[in-house]
Amino acid sequence: MQKIIYFKGLSICFGFLFSGSFIAHTAFFHPQNERQKLYSSNESLANLATNAEAYYTQSIYSNLRAAVLETVPEMKQAKTDWERAIILRDHVYSRNKIFLPIAEVPVPLTVEKYKAIVSGQSPQICTGMSLAYIGLLQAFDIPARLVSLANNEAVNRTQSPKNSAAKIPDTHSTVEVFLDKRWVLQDPSFNTQWELDGKPLGALELRQAYLSKKNPISTTNGRPVLPRRSLQEFYIPYQDVLAYVEISEIEILNPKNAGSFKVVATMPPGPTWRHAVQSSPLAPSLNKEKETRVRD
Repeated sequence: MQKIIYFKGLSICFGFLFSGSFIAHTAFFHPQNERQKLYSSNESLANLATNAEAYYTQSIYSNLRAAVLETVPEMKQAKTDWERAIILRDHVYSRNKIFLPIAEVPVPLTVEKYKAIVSGQSPQICTGMSLAYIGLLQAFDIPARLVSLANNEAVNRTQSPKNSAAKIPDTHSTVEVFLDKRWVLQDPSFNTQWELDGKPLGALELRQAYLSKKNPISTTNGRPVLPRRSLQEFYIPYQDVLAYVEISEIEILNPKNAGSFKVVATMPPGPTWRHAVQSSPLAPSLNKEKETRVRD
C-alpha cells in the first residue's frame, strides 16, 4: 500500500509494508518561509512511524495472546497475574517435550514457535523453556526476567582438551516474575516456586535462605509433576547452582531487538563468573588449574 501526500512546497511519499516496517522518503524543496511547516511535517512523520511500529509490536502480543487463550482455556478464567503466571508456567512445563536433539531457542517467540513447543515438535531444555515462558508473560503484560545460575565447575572448569577428567559444568536457567510488587522465582523446568515461612522467594532471597541454613520449601501450587521431571530428580541439588546468580532483563517478542538483554543484578557482585565463585560461600574452594573459564 502506498500513498502520495502533497503539501505546499513539500512532497512526501510513504509506504506501510506488511512486515510492519515503515519507510519514509522526503523530498526537501521548501522556500524559506515554509521551513517551520517542513519541520512540523517531518515531526508528524516521525510520530506516525513510531505509532506504526508500536501497532506492529502490539499485534505480535495480541496474536500470541490469542493463540494461548485458544490452547489454554483456563487462562480465560484467570483474574490475577499470579494465576496467569502459574497457569503459563504449568503450560510450558507440561506441554514441552524434552528429548534430543534440542531445538533452537525460541527468540523471537512467534505464534508458530510457540505452537511448535507446546505440540512437542520443538523440544527445549531449561534455557528455551525459560525464554518461552518469559515471552508468554510479556504477551500478557506481566514483567519477567531471565535468571542464570551456575556452580563452581561452570566457572572454573579447565578448558584444556587434554584434561579428559574435567567435569561438565552445571548451569541452569529460570525466571523471575514481578507479582504483587516484588520479584518471585518461577521455574518452568520443574513447575515450581520456592517459599520460606509462607513467603514466595526471589532468586537472591532463595540463595540467601540456603546461605543462612534455612529450609526453603518448593511448591508446584497444586500443579501435577511429570515423571522424571520433578525438582527432586534434578541431577544435582538446586542450591549447588546458586553459587552464582545473574539476573537479566531480556526482550523475547519484538523482532527488532529480540534477544537483547541487560544484566541488572549479580550475586555475589562482580563482573566475572570467577569473581563470583571466589566470593561465594556456597561454592567449594577453587582448584589451581591455570586455564579457567571466565565470562565477563
